[in-house]
Amino acid sequence: MTLSFPLGTLYPYRNSALVLALSVLVQSHAALATDCGKYFSPDQTVILVDPLSFRAGEDLPSIVRKLGGDPIILIETNSNPFLIDRLAGMGENDSSILAKATDTPPQAFITRSGRQIDPSKVVAVIPSTDNSIGTADKIAKGLGLNSNAVSAESPRETKSNLYQAVKSAGLRVPESITVENSSLSLDFALPAWAQRILEDNNGSGLVVKPNSSAGSDNVFVVKNKQELKNALEKISKELNAYGRQNKQTVIQEYLTGPEYIVDSISSTQTINGRKVTAHLLVGGWLYHREPSSAFGVTPLIDYVEWVPQLPEGLWDYTKKVLDAAGIEFGAGHSEIFMTKVGPTIVDLGARLPGGLPRLALEATGSVDSRRLLIESYISPETIFGQQETLGNGYPTQQYAEVVFLNVFEDHKGFNGSPEQKLKELKLATLSDYRIFQNGSNGKPSVSKDVTNALMRVHLVGEKSLVESERKRLKKAHNRYYFLLQ
Repeated sequence: MTLSFPLGTLYPYRNSALVLALSVLVQSHAALATDCGKYFSPDQTVILVDPLSFRAGEDLPSIVRKLGGDPIILIETNSNPFLIDRLAGMGENDSSILAKATDTPPQAFITRSGRQIDPSKVVAVIPSTDNSIGTADKIAKGLGLNSNAVSAESPRETKSNLYQAVKSAGLRVPESITVENSSLSLDFALPAWAQRILEDNNGSGLVVKPNSSAGSDNVFVVKNKQELKNALEKISKELNAYGRQNKQTVIQEYLTGPEYIVDSISSTQTINGRKVTAHLLVGGWLYHREPSSAFGVTPLIDYVEWVPQLPEGLWDYTKKVLDAAGIEFGAGHSEIFMTKVGPTIVDLGARLPGGLPRLALEATGSVDSRRLLIESYISPETIFGQQETLGNGYPTQQYAEVVFLNVFEDHKGFNGSPEQKLKELKLATLSDYRIFQNGSNGKPSVSKDVTNALMRVHLVGEKSLVESERKRLKKAHNRYYFLLQ
């Protein structure tokens, strides 16, 4: 049995002020948590697994503290100095970071400072993003805490597992096959549908991507066998977005139609001896992509639009996908195309949006989704205590967009920088921005450098003004960018 609640029915809190910086948003979260009262006693611990990935859970430790608990952070790459430095910048220290990554409850959890935490004091283990699912669920199950099922065939572990589970539930999934990266030849037999696509010179091509990853990490569009081979070879040699070796690759039909992100939070409790799950809609996004693709990759994102009302049928389909995937607790980040034959899932993550999309989500006047994530594990009755209201949208006080700008040039010797040009535009809806610099390992990291980077600009305000200023921003960026060629 599944219940659903639109976002606006859960909490009356609103953040109507324009969010001008990340620090303001974090303070807003803290205020909400404080106003709502304490959930924990001081000796109760919440383990947060990989909260820095995709910047999706970086404020969870502070929220747990505001709720009266003791947050402990587990990072699977626990020796990574970059992550340790980022945690330090967030106010964390060795006393709150586990010294050793584990997926089995030890006799005592030991932090980098030597502090010991009694496992019996742990009240929740929360994965913050896709790569932390297995670790978090195994620890939680070992401690007898709320978690999703632990299985190597979990639909949240790989895209192929997801497609199989959703298809078995009678729902539409993309045509696809999965190949092992240990064999780089094209000797494997492509199914007839894939062969037809590659033989169609005017066709849209095939999508090739890692079986386990996230975002647009190594996603290629190929239109012939040579391009397919090149994509397979590249993916097999690359680490995925989580720093792991790509063991399998998915070859999938190219879907057309609007592409949405549907963010949700799920919680489960037993009522009259029967498990009942509630899925809460906490965010909707619409991708707008550039019309052409570059270097064989999927069309680049132009901007992402906050959608307060989902298309008819999308939320119902999403809930069925969550049920098919066995999601009982925590966050869902569903990527779905609205095709001519109906909604079609392409990926399901275990996270809420990170970075600037997270800022935009909170700035629209919606509730504190991070707090809801914590509640979904420790207090299902709070979620279930709300009146069920059907619908696929929710009230919002602001409109938001996240605009993507490519910055590939070295600006030495040129009078100006993207940051300076952005300030010169004096955009009334400018809330925040980030520049993501390609690091030595080829993966992006947050940076204020502007060489070979991606810039994301966050606009919040009245819809017509946001749209107008996005167009101004794009026009100015294109003019400035071409001047650098």
